[in-house]
This record gives sequence, structure tokens and C-alpha cells, in this order.
Amino acid sequence: MFMYDNKMEYHVIWNIQAVVNSIFPDYKFSSNWPSTCWEIERLKPKVNIQLVTWNKPDVGKFKINIDGSYRDDGMAGIGGIIRDSHGDFIMAFSWKINCTSSNQAEAIAAKFGAQLCKDNGLDNYDMEMDSLWQTCLSMLGFSKV
Repeated sequence: MFMYDNKMEYHVIWNIQAVVNSIFPDYKFSSNWPSTCWEIERLKPKVNIQLVTWNKPDVGKFKINIDGSYRDDGMAGIGGIIRDSHGDFIMAFSWKINCTSSNQAEAIAAKFGAQLCKDNGLDNYDMEMDSLWQTCLSMLGFSKV
């Protein structure tokens, strides 16, 4: 346990301990701050690798994968790709947009992708995205998932 000279020091050390313990739950802190700093600098987080794969849509369906990105300056981009049940390329899109958040960029990408499918007669499709569905769908005006 550390001795603290003031409240600010306590809060800084507490926050550092909380972060370290969230990554290394079994880590035991030294009794003095310089030793703890030295030990923390040498910690190596465990790498967790997860294989992510793309699955084809069911026979007779299409799949559109969409994404949106956002920068703090308001610049953003959207994109998507549509493939058939064989995994073959049908069409894609990519546009620069202006928006206020990454979720808004995802929502705009979803809306644009859905409209692109509709405009091209692709009514039987699944849409995949890497954002929070509920947030994006509510931004588009849908009330349920």
C-alpha cells in the first residue's frame, strides 16, 4: 500500500492501478512507487487473436457488408460491397461524407447500402456491419431490430 502526500496523487495512482488490474488481474503492486513504475513498464499484455471469417449468404440471397469511419474534424467515409450466394462480387460503393460521429457514419452507410440494393432490384439481402445495430437503426428511424 502506498502512502499519499495529497488527494491528487492518490487519484492518479488509483487510476493507474485500475488500468493495470483490468489488463493484468493477478498483478500485485510493490510497496514503493519507483519499483511499481519499473515493473509496469516491463509488463507484456497477453495477445488474444481471434479469427474472423466472412460467410456467404444463403442460396438466392445477397449480402452487403458496409462500414463507416469518422474523424474528429467531421470528415468521414462510407463504403460497402455486395456479393451473391457464391461469394461473387456484384457491386461496391465508397464515398466521402460529413457527419458528427462514427455511429452516424455507419448509419449513413447502412441507409445508402439499403437504397443501392433497392435501386438495383436486390430485395433479398442480409446486411452486415461492425457497429452497434441498435444505435444505427434508431438513427435511421427504425424502432426495433
